[in-house]
Amino acid sequence: MREKLIRLQSLYIDQFKRLQHLLKEKKRRYLHNRKVEHEALGNSLLTGPEGLLAKERENLKRLKCLRRYRQRYGVEALLHRQLKERRMLATDGAAQQAHTTRSSQRCLAFVDDVRCSNQSLPMTRHCLTQKDATAIGDLLSLYSGLMETALD
Repeated sequence: MREKLIRLQSLYIDQFKRLQHLLKEKKRRYLHNRKVEHEALGNSLLTGPEGLLAKERENLKRLKCLRRYRQRYGVEALLHRQLKERRMLATDGAAQQAHTTRSSQRCLAFVDDVRCSNQSLPMTRHCLTQKDATAIGDLLSLYSGLMETALD
């Protein structure tokens, strides 16, 4: 009885290895075909009427639009990213707290070929010290001037 179980176990292991090999081979073939198809479709978009028919071009445009259909843009993308970060902080705890400042929250200004390390203002690309170097600096200084006169 024990020998039969050992034999059955070895047959299962062999079958599992075979299935793994088939899966890897099919994945390799799929990726290769996808690459070839992408190269063919990518090049055919650049060609004129001799490349694709009008209906095929329209179908390809629809396909590309559907690929971007659920992608978030603008404020919605910003809020979604912040929500994901908050969820990551809640699940990971203190391990993620050291990396709370994203690269997009840092100032993009360069002073003497060194990037400014200050945190940028919300919805802008520069910090308070670099705000005068940007076009939006005028608006921010005007706004701060209005706020000072309103407080007096």
